Amino acid sequence: MLLYPWRFTSLIPKSEWSRITHILVTHGDPDHHWHTDRVAKISGAPVICNSTMLRNVNGIEKMLGPRSRVLAFTAELANVATLGVGEESDHDL
Repeated sequence: MLLYPWRFTSLIPKSEWSRITHILVTHGDPDHHWHTDRVAKISGAPVICNSTMLRNVNGIEKMLGPRSRVLAFTAELANVATLGVGEESDHDL
């Protein structure tokens, strides 16, 4: 059984992804971060998310996999910062 049998499209055209400067992931629903890893790789933009979206897997920090068939931390991102509820950030990323 596929947990997410659909395919989400980006509201931002792929031709514009390289111009993105920051990526904010509000929570782990696939429709909120389906292309996060892809956009981050193309743009080099930092990803800002809640710490619950990250796990240390065998010594490597990984983000919740946006296209995983089950709940799994599979996405490796180069530049991630966490931000919790009520926190402020002065990331000069």
